[in-house]
Amino acid sequence: MKFSRTINAAIAMLLSIIMAAACMSCTKTGRGKDTPENNMLKEYPEVVEFNKNSVVPELMGTPRSEIGNGYECRGGVIDHSETYISSDNVDVTYTLGTREMHYENDQPADELYVTGIRVRTQDKKIETINGKRIVTYITDKQIMGAEVGMNYEKAGEKLSRFGYELIYEEKPISSLPGSLEISYRKGIIIISLAVESGGDVSSINAWIPYDTGKIDEILNNSHLPADLGLVYNCYASKDPVFTYYMKNEDATARVYKAEDGSVAVLHGYPDASDYIMCAQVTFCDPKYDIDGAVVGSTFKECIDKLTSAGWTLYKDGRTLTKGELTVKLFDVKTLEFNENPDIVGEDSKIVTFIRVFLPSPSRMERLNSDK
Repeated sequence: MKFSRTINAAIAMLLSIIMAAACMSCTKTGRGKDTPENNMLKEYPEVVEFNKNSVVPELMGTPRSEIGNGYECRGGVIDHSETYISSDNVDVTYTLGTREMHYENDQPADELYVTGIRVRTQDKKIETINGKRIVTYITDKQIMGAEVGMNYEKAGEKLSRFGYELIYEEKPISSLPGSLEISYRKGIIIISLAVESGGDVSSINAWIPYDTGKIDEILNNSHLPADLGLVYNCYASKDPVFTYYMKNEDATARVYKAEDGSVAVLHGYPDASDYIMCAQVTFCDPKYDIDGAVVGSTFKECIDKLTSAGWTLYKDGRTLTKGELTVKLFDVKTLEFNENPDIVGEDSKIVTFIRVFLPSPSRMERLNSDK
């Protein structure tokens, strides 16, 4: 009996050692941290889940005042959207901002917090084995179980298990090698994978876009080729399909066109330095409408529809505003994205193009030039 008790004790001790080792391994490779009460995004369950299942130095939603020692602001716009890195974690870049849109003349945010985490490889080893180029990525970071160096399909499976939905998959437009973006979304979080030609994930960007709820409310009763707001409103559109057309002269905006004549313009908003979003849409097909106003109607018919829906008409007779959105009506034969011909709206004229857009982005770096 004494021998038996000794054996049982030994087995119990061995199991304890194995479980402790397993927990240590789990800490290194899987689990993250609990979201503290002072976290600025603690009310979002998807953020709490993200923090618990991602292995990164600083949590999503961490206030600027609580970010760890050693981090330095290395870019962005002061008190608006700042970029931080640390010499101890050079493979992680943090963006500190807010969910709310702050403009050039707005009061600065009370507190910036982590709204973006980009993870790259700490190091990588490139070998040629049997004539094949093999890249080994070295990393100890994870985003919801996905790691740099993982095959993009496996990384996507990891994200899908947590309920992330595929919202965009970039298609190659050139035979030359280059990264392609594949993006997933759950709630307020977007996770974008940069995928190399061999299928390896070379970087992971988890980020929280601005809250565009007020824009969505205005467009709730409209059918546009692409809604204003999130960048993927244009990229992921299936009807119509937008394809890249050009950048503007100073390369601050990207222009996309569709076969039905629709045009979408993407640029940083509310500041030019911010993540790009769909900020302007122009259409000439009567299958689309903005609060019931359609191409092919007269100026009077369109204006009556819009003013009855709460839009305010300007004196020029063809410009209307609601919240931060503007609508312009045109009676021209052709219209480029950067053209704004002078037109005096006349009741009986037929509307040939309708444009819906956000205000021009602010340039807050000018305000910070003397700081």
